[in-house]
Amino acid sequence: EGNPGGIILKDNLINRTPKLELDFFTDAYNFEIKEFRISKFPYGGGIKAYNTNYLTSGQKRIIEELKPSFFEMTAVMAFKYFSNQNVDIAVIETGLGGRLDSTNVVNPIVSLITTIGLDHQSILGDTIKEIALEKAGIIKKNRPVVIGIQNDESLYDVFKIEAQYRNSDIILSEPL
Repeated sequence: EGNPGGIILKDNLINRTPKLELDFFTDAYNFEIKEFRISKFPYGGGIKAYNTNYLTSGQKRIIEELKPSFFEMTAVMAFKYFSNQNVDIAVIETGLGGRLDSTNVVNPIVSLITTIGLDHQSILGDTIKEIALEKAGIIKKNRPVVIGIQNDESLYDVFKIEAQYRNSDIILSEPL
C-alpha cells in the first residue's frame, strides 16, 4: 500500500540528511479524523501525533464558512504543524496536483511533476495535455522543477513553456 515513489523518496532523504529534521505530508487520506499524524523522522525514527482540536482551535467559524475538503483541512493542519515544529525540510505531496491544489500555496525549494496520467479528469481536463497544463501550475517563479518521465513526448513542451515563462530551471528525470 501507499505511494512507492514517496516511500523511496522518504528513505533517500532520511539516509542522505541524517542531521536534518524531516517531515512529510503524504497520502492524507490515510489519516484518522480524530488524530492527525505526520511521519516525523528526527535523526532517523519516530512518529508524532497531533490532535486536530489543537490545530483547529479558534478556527471553527472560518472552517464552517469555507467548508474545506478533507484534503484541504489536512494540508492546513500539516502546514501549521510544520510551522510549530520549525522543521528543516517538509516534503509536501499534492492531492489532485497542479494549479488548483490546496498545497500550491507553498513556495518550495524545488517542485516535482511526476508522470502525467488521466486522473482527476473531471477537474483537471479531458485530455492528457489539458491535465499537464494544470499540473504545470505548480511551477514557481525562479524555482527549479523536476519533470518525471512522460509517456507522451509532447508534454515536455507544455512544461518547458511554463518553466520558461516563470524563469524556472527545468530538470528532466531519466530512467533508472
